[in-house]
Amino acid sequence: DSIRRQRQMCIRDSVRIIPVARNGKDLAPVREAIREVRGGGVIGIFPEGGIVPTEEIRPFYEGVGLIIARAKVPVLLALIEGAPRTEDSWDALKQPSRSRLTFIDRIDFGDEKDPRVITDTLQQRLSEAADWPFNPDPLPGRRGDDGDSTMAA
Repeated sequence: DSIRRQRQMCIRDSVRIIPVARNGKDLAPVREAIREVRGGGVIGIFPEGGIVPTEEIRPFYEGVGLIIARAKVPVLLALIEGAPRTEDSWDALKQPSRSRLTFIDRIDFGDEKDPRVITDTLQQRLSEAADWPFNPDPLPGRRGDDGDSTMAA
């Protein structure tokens, strides 16, 4: 387990990953993400809290909408297909695949301030573009836990 943790830290440091506790109590990663995009940077977010093991859309975390509403930056909505479907995103990095990244749309939310509206819109657009059904159940172990999720900056 300590070797795995060391590898994760190495990858995290090389691609500048912002660890996020999914319990919604720590806003420091949200503030860091906002600073990153306001400064001209780009962040990638797994809005469902990780890799979804099936071809379906799960509920997005509202923090995604909060970042967009506060940063007032456009969103480049994208879909990853063909990636390994593992329980742990770190395990997916070890498996060979023919993954495909599709850019769906550039969306500007303008002066929208409601994170839920933004999050719901993104969730619906992704579901339509992917032609995947929406499953209202959060990913197992993803709501209210203290586990880490990530945003890459």
